[in-house]
Amino acid sequence: MSIGEIGFGKCNDESNLPSQRIESRFASLLSAQELYKKGKNDFIASLCEEQHRLLKCQQKLEQKCNQRFVDLSLRDTIKTLLLLKENKLADGLRTDFKVSEKMYGGVQK
Repeated sequence: MSIGEIGFGKCNDESNLPSQRIESRFASLLSAQELYKKGKNDFIASLCEEQHRLLKCQQKLEQKCNQRFVDLSLRDTIKTLLLLKENKLADGLRTDFKVSEKMYGGVQK
C-alpha cells in the first residue's frame, strides 16, 4: 500500500468524520494532507487543505450565527448565509474559495 492510498482513505472516507469531534477532524485532514504531499499527490492534498479551511470557517460561522454549518457543502454554506441575510459573510466565502460568478448567482436565486 502506498502513502497516497493510506492518505486517500483518511481524506476521502468522511463517513466516520461527522461523529468525531471537530478537533479530531482537523487533525485527520491535516494528516491526510501531509501524506498526500509525501506521496506527490498535490491535487488531493490541496482538496484536503480546502476542506480543512471550509471546516474552520463553518466552525466560526456556527459560533457567530448560532446556526448549523459544519458538514454542509460550500454551496449550501453560502446559501444558508444568504438566507440569514449575511451577505458580507457569503461574499467573503465566495472570494476565499474562488467561487465562480455563475455558481454564486445560482445560489442567490
